[in-house]
Amino acid sequence: MSGNDLHEALDRLSESHYYAEEWEFQAAARAWYDALDPAAQALFPQVLWQRVERDPSVTNASLCVVFPFPELEIPLAAALSRQPETSHLTRSLIAALQWQRGDAAFRAVERFIDSAQEMEALLALVRIHPDRAVPYMRRAVMEDRLIETCLHALAQLRATSGMEAAVGHLKSVCVGEGARLLRRVRAMFAIKTVENSPFSPDEIRHMLGALHPGGMS
Repeated sequence: MSGNDLHEALDRLSESHYYAEEWEFQAAARAWYDALDPAAQALFPQVLWQRVERDPSVTNASLCVVFPFPELEIPLAAALSRQPETSHLTRSLIAALQWQRGDAAFRAVERFIDSAQEMEALLALVRIHPDRAVPYMRRAVMEDRLIETCLHALAQLRATSGMEAAVGHLKSVCVGEGARLLRRVRAMFAIKTVENSPFSPDEIRHMLGALHPGGMS
């Protein structure tokens, strides 16, 4: 299968799922890719790069969520940087860039802090580079509109990198800060009921204890 064949197949897949939910399209794209022969799969990253470079659309950004090849970071970041304001496209590009790990991804998403898509941007920044996202988390946990997003950012970090990574990130957020921020962290963990919280009571005690051993449990 040639590159042109892959482009045409993707066009047909996109057209056939025009009215589908995004997750349905993404599942279909994964199944389609898995059925390709090894040679076509090896060619696919180049084909997807070409599609993003030529047409950074919502559809192509959605494909980059399913297939987060590292070489896609630069065209995705460039596409997001060209957007003058928030839109459905910027949301899709942020969703794709959150799976990248480079400086270009971080800087492109960083511009959307203090925008209408600040929640999405914060979650993405913590996923892209937790250490660089610390100042944004520190500020966000002090704001009512973002405090629940901070909780979800910690939960996604725990899911992708482990509990101790989440603990370490929270400690970095709180290092050198006073009692007011620690009260906000307590409030963050309390905004969800036990049934709805992404963290168990034992996990919350562990995380709070790591901030102030012996005094926060």
